[in-house]
Amino acid sequence: MFKRSLAILAVIVVAALTTSAPRAQPSGQSRGPTVASIKDAIVKATGAESGTIELTVAAKIFTVKVVNGKFANGTSAGRENEAGVIESIVANAIAGKAEFMGIVVIVVEYVKRGSAGRPRIVDSIEFRKDATGAFRHHIT
Repeated sequence: MFKRSLAILAVIVVAALTTSAPRAQPSGQSRGPTVASIKDAIVKATGAESGTIELTVAAKIFTVKVVNGKFANGTSAGRENEAGVIESIVANAIAGKAEFMGIVVIVVEYVKRGSAGRPRIVDSIEFRKDATGAFRHHIT
């Protein structure tokens, strides 16, 4: 009797796990064409080289890294202006797209990366989604 009860319990547990397990979400592959077009638009608008722009989308954050860009040694005002252009491109490209609905922060990072040693973040400029759904420059 005990073995039969244990077997029934095992079947119930397995059934519960397989029916309530989270379904696999679509991979980032659906984002691929959009992310590639965003990179192209950033390169065109800023005059950057394609290899200096790195995009990542993770959880609720869309990050644009500008590696060894023209403003890495420039002024913070120059980086702020360029980051505003980049934010506008990203925000317009992801607006209304289901795969980006969870994005609440766009970060533009200016990074210096040499041939040896660790990369160094020169500046990190953040734009957070407000109650209206628009991304606003966040100053801490």
